[in-house]
Formats: sequence, C-alpha cells, structure tokens
Amino acid sequence: MRIFSVTQWHHFSYMIISVALLGFGASGAFISLFRERLLASFTFYYRLFGALLAITFPAAIFLSQLVPFEPFLLVWDANQYIYLFAHYLLLLVPFFSGAMCIGLLFSREHRRIGNLYFVNLIGSATGTLLIVPLMFILPVGQLPIAVSALSIIGVAATYTLGKRKEWAYILIPLFGIWITYSIVSPFELNISEYKGLSRSLELPGARSIYESDSPLGRLSVVESPVIRIAPGLSTAFTGTIPPQKALHFDAASPTAIIEWDGISPAPEYLDYLPEAAPYSVLNKPDVLIIGLGGGRHLLRALKHESNSVTVIERDRRVVNLFDDELARFTGRLTSLETVSIFVTDGRRFIKTDSSKYDLIEISALGSFAAASSGVSALSETYLFTVEAIVDGLRLLKPGGMISLTAWLKHPPRDNLKLLATAAEALEEEGIRYIGRNVFFFRGWGTATILVKQEEFTETEIEKLKEFCEKLFFDVIHYRGINRTEVNRYNRFSEPVYFQAAAEILSNVNRRENFYASYPFDVSPARDGKPYFNHLFKLTAIPHLYRTLGMEWIPFIEWGYIILFATLVQALIASTVLILIPLRFLNHSTVVIRRVRKLKIWIYFSSIGLAYMFVEIVLTQKFTLFLAEPVYSVSVTLAALLFWSGMGSYFSGEIKKRISKAFLIPALAAVVIITEIALLDHVFNAALHLSLGWRIIIAIVIIAPLGFTMGLPFPIGLKALGKSAENYVPWAWAINGCASVIGAVLAMTLSVSFGFSAVLLAAAGMYIVAGLSGLIKGD
Repeated sequence: MRIFSVTQWHHFSYMIISVALLGFGASGAFISLFRERLLASFTFYYRLFGALLAITFPAAIFLSQLVPFEPFLLVWDANQYIYLFAHYLLLLVPFFSGAMCIGLLFSREHRRIGNLYFVNLIGSATGTLLIVPLMFILPVGQLPIAVSALSIIGVAATYTLGKRKEWAYILIPLFGIWITYSIVSPFELNISEYKGLSRSLELPGARSIYESDSPLGRLSVVESPVIRIAPGLSTAFTGTIPPQKALHFDAASPTAIIEWDGISPAPEYLDYLPEAAPYSVLNKPDVLIIGLGGGRHLLRALKHESNSVTVIERDRRVVNLFDDELARFTGRLTSLETVSIFVTDGRRFIKTDSSKYDLIEISALGSFAAASSGVSALSETYLFTVEAIVDGLRLLKPGGMISLTAWLKHPPRDNLKLLATAAEALEEEGIRYIGRNVFFFRGWGTATILVKQEEFTETEIEKLKEFCEKLFFDVIHYRGINRTEVNRYNRFSEPVYFQAAAEILSNVNRRENFYASYPFDVSPARDGKPYFNHLFKLTAIPHLYRTLGMEWIPFIEWGYIILFATLVQALIASTVLILIPLRFLNHSTVVIRRVRKLKIWIYFSSIGLAYMFVEIVLTQKFTLFLAEPVYSVSVTLAALLFWSGMGSYFSGEIKKRISKAFLIPALAAVVIITEIALLDHVFNAALHLSLGWRIIIAIVIIAPLGFTMGLPFPIGLKALGKSAENYVPWAWAINGCASVIGAVLAMTLSVSFGFSAVLLAAAGMYIVAGLSGLIKGD
C-alpha cells in the first residue's frame, strides 16, 4: 500500500486489500479442486507455498514496477485495463501462496479451527503493529524484503520441529544473506511520470537533495534554479519571486519552500496571493495556521507583524527540515520568538484547543494535478467538514475570521462545496442570515472564502473590496453585493460563481434544491462522510455528455474509476473462483442432501462481506480519533484481528452456552448497531487525551466488535466440517472472495452513503448469516 501511494496514488490501497483477500479465496478454490492430493503430502506443500511466498512477494513488487500502467489514461487507452489486470495477477501470486499455507492447515485440522484461526489472527495483528516501526527504519522499497524474511523464518521453523533439521541450518543463513543484499542494493521505485516529483526532476538543473520515508509517507525535496510556485498569484504582480525548493509528499505535486535570510523583508509577492486578504482588515492578529507546508503562510503572517503565530504540522520531518537541513535557506523561520509549532493533527488541535485567534488559515491547496483530475476523490479529510468549521468558529476572537482557500475548477465544484460546508456550519452555530457572515472572492486559479461569527462590517467589506480591486480578483459574494460588481477581471460567459453562491447562501430549501439539481456533488462534507474531494455524480453523466460530448471525460474522478475497475475485476474473479470448484465437487454424496450449497454460500459470503465492511469503515472513522491514517489502520486492524482471534479461541465455549447457535452472528449485529450510536460521543469526549490513551480507548472500543465478529467463521467452518468435510475449502474460498468484494464495495458505499449506512448494512448481513440455517443449536 505504501509503495503504490508513492508510485501511483493512494487509491491502490483498496486494490491491494482486494488482491490480498482474493489470494485467500483463490487458495480455497485450489484446495477444493485438489484437496486429497494436497493433504496427502501436506508437509511438502506447506513448505513449498511458504517458500513461494518468500520468493514471489518481492519479485511481484519488482515486476509490477515494470508494468506501464497509468490511471490517467484509463478512459482513452484500453490497454490500461490490461495493465491494471497485470498488476492484479502479479500481486495475487504471493498472497495466494501465503493463503495456501493457512488454507491447508484449516482443511487438515478443521476440528481445531478455533485455535488455528486464533493463532492466525494473532499473527496478523502482530504483523500489523510491527510494520509501523519498520516503516521508520527501512525505506519503503525495502519493506517487501522484510516480509520475505519472515516467510523464510516460517519455513525454517518447520524444519527445526521435524526430523530433517539440517535444512534449518541452510535456510537461516540464506535469510541473513537475503537481508544483507536488500540493505545494500534495494530496488528503486518507478514513480508515475504524471506525479509531481517526476515533473520536478525533469526541470533544468534539478536534483533531489532530501528524501525520507516513514509511515506518514515519503518526503522529498528537489532544488532547481527555475522552481517558482505561487498558487493564485495576482496578474497585477510585476516583481520577482525569490528562489524556491519543491517539497513533495508521496511524490505528489509540490509546495514551495521559500528562500529567506531571516533579516530582509519577506518577499513582496506573498501580499499578491488571495490568502493575504485577511491582513487588509486585521491589525497584528493572533494567527493559527493549519499546515506548515513550505512556510508561505507563516512567512506572510510574520511580514504583517502578527502578534503570535501558531502553526500545526502533522509531520515532524517537515519541521525538522526548517530547523536543520534547510535552516539557512529558510532563515530559521520556525525558531522565531513569536512562532509556536505543534506537531499534531490539525483537526484534533482545533477540537481541543482553548486559545482564541483573530485568524485561522486552512488551505485546500494540495496537489493541483490531483485536485483537477479527481484522484483525491476517495481521500477522507476531517479538516473540511461542517463539524471542523464549527470547531474553528468557536476558537475565533470577536471580529476574527477563518480563511479557506481552494483551487478553481471549471465547471465550479470544490469552492462551492467549501462554501456549502461553511454555510451549514454557520447555521449550526445558530446564525440566521448566513450570507452576512461570508466574503467570497476568486482569482484566476484559486478562490478564498472568509467566514466570521459576526457579520462583516461596512468598513471590513470596503477594505476587502479594495484588496480585490487592486489585485484584479473578482468578488463573488458579500452582504449587499450587486450583480454589476461581479465577473469583471477573470471573466466567464456567465457569473456562475455569483449565481451558485446566491443559492447556497439563501434558505435551506433553495440550497437543497441546488444540491440536487447541480451536476456535481457540492453538498457539504461531514464527519460521517468526510470525502470533501468527492464531487462526481454518476447521475450527471447523461447531462454532461449531452452538453459537452466526449469532452465530459476530464470531469470524471479518476479515483472513483480506479475503484470501480477494481470492483468489477473483483466481482469477475470472485465469481469464477466460487463457481469452478462447485462444478467439480462430488455432487452424489449424502452430504449435499444434508447441507445445501445455498446455505453455505449465504452464510460465508454474508460474514465475509460484513467483516470487511466493518474493517474498512473503522479504519476510516478512527482516522479522526487517532489523528493519522497510518495509526488508524495499524491500531484498528491489529485490535480487530486480536479480538477476533480471542473470539475464535472461545468460540467453542460460546456455542455451548448459546442454545440457539443461529443467534451467534446476531450478536455481532447488535454490537455494531450499539457502536454506531456511541462511537461519535466517545470520540468527542476523549479526543483531547494523549495518543497513548486514545489507542487504549480504541482497543477497548473495538474489543466487543472484534470478539463477536470472530465467532461466526470458526463456528460455521466447524459445523460444516462435521457434516461436509470436503466443502470446508470451498467455504474458505467463498469467505475470501466475499471479502475481496467487500473491501472495495465498502469504500464505494462509504463515499456515496456515509459510514453509518455501511455499518448498518454489515449488521444486516450478520443477521442474514444467522438466518441462513447453516449453524443450529446442539
């Protein structure tokens, strides 16, 4: 997942999850077809597939880097679907090999399935936790070798326990050689030519001067004499932009690190950016900046003699760049007396801070390439939700304002969604005439929204209008704006922003009608559906095609296309892997009359889908609580797998104590519904605590979910083994293939309907599993 976040885009994380689970499904199908032969030589095949995992995992990653797949070409080039499928097949091999080891054990020792499943899940939980510190130690290109090394240790362990221990003495030195080689000669990642880092390195005189990997991502700095980055710079600016270096996160589009000697006046061009507007109104403000980036916001705040500047930066490496590696280049900007730096998550800081500010700056100016292409459509962000803006408004001093800046897209999308989010936040604060508390303007490339708890005064409006007129920025909305004042400098055929803002800032009914009729999804993002960059409506395709013809294609969101393509592949592969072994299983035995195939399919597919729905949603929801996606994924998965393992271990005892065994899946449903009702309240109450305490709380919250969700699979497999032993691998395949679909489908549904809807669907699936009739009371 980390490798594909760097080389392509983070959306491939869902493809990797899908491929991993498909490996489990494929292993079940393979064992179903060749069960007797495989079990007759169990030890040989167990070691064989363990060795294959060690060899094929780094090999598959290396070979996948050679596949010329480019997601931006999916609509135009049919070959890209072949390349995507090639990725799928290459990465399937190691996951299939690893899953074969587990599947063979389950098939041979199905009577001890509770204990085996427990050990499997505990091992998975341990691996999930260990990979995070490994990401601090090893470059991302070396991580596959660490996985390979664990496989070699596993195979070697089978020899130490057997008669032929000499093999262990051969394999263990091989393990040492393999690790040494990987450290000395790691393979380079093949980063997409469409990513920002690739383009920066093609500039005249460009060279990479810094690179660092961590669980938070790859940080890269490129220097070139021609780098000049100034998002939304006014066309009125006639001066020079000082030298810059390009800061890249996960190889995406760059942020400028500005040269400053710490003594001279800050660069003049900073006052010709839209983000400078609040300083035309505020005098020596107390400023809160979310995201240090390249230091642009901080340097401008110091230029205007701000009383204090508080900067929130989630990645300590960025702060270290300013303090150490680039200290002379940046004038030790972050070490100045009036500057306070906090290394934490921006949303958590806004939620828990008790200080008051005159200005809060939140910029959505990430990668323009990613924004314009929609590859960020599936990124959850809790900074641009209604709840986040409400939290920000409560930190403002009287007369203070929040400044929100985003890229312009045509037709208008991002900025209208940002305006809608701010509008509904103002309404939640009890403000009736929300249009009086908003000043909205745009340049040629970006737009800025200023939001206050109080109405903008006449004096403030006049100063902001003067700022816009001086820099040729177009005013879109303020209290009392006249239609003749808009669309003057950067002209459209119609004043579309002005018209849309009038609808959004009017009454609720007009706003809701506008959301429904607009061809893009500009309804506000919320914590339960935090996909600010998801703007595309499938229902809008006919309208776009009628009005734009084939030119509608650039408006589609590539992240959604990749997810949809993955889902289609998963559906096809999963269906084939279930139906093929069913065709060849023994249909004549009495087993088929006692346990219907439909019951097996309903039960194991339902619990597979449900488990993945819960797993994917929890990793997304806990991002807000644990502040970082990587911590959320690691802690959530580890806790879920651990407690599911405990549920599996005690599954036999639980089944004995519940007379009606079909109610066991319903326990999971009850817990899911309970957690839907309680989770947000727990988050709000505990968000101010330290990370350690929040991790403990997360583990406790997940415990009842994981425990009850760990019961249905081993109980169902054990019940099936008693009456239809030859169908155990097929059930394993069904569960794996359903999980494949569930991983991608959960993400698709979360984007469209929100987290609570997906969790409710998971609860419903557990109830369906209980009603399938596969497991009955003793």
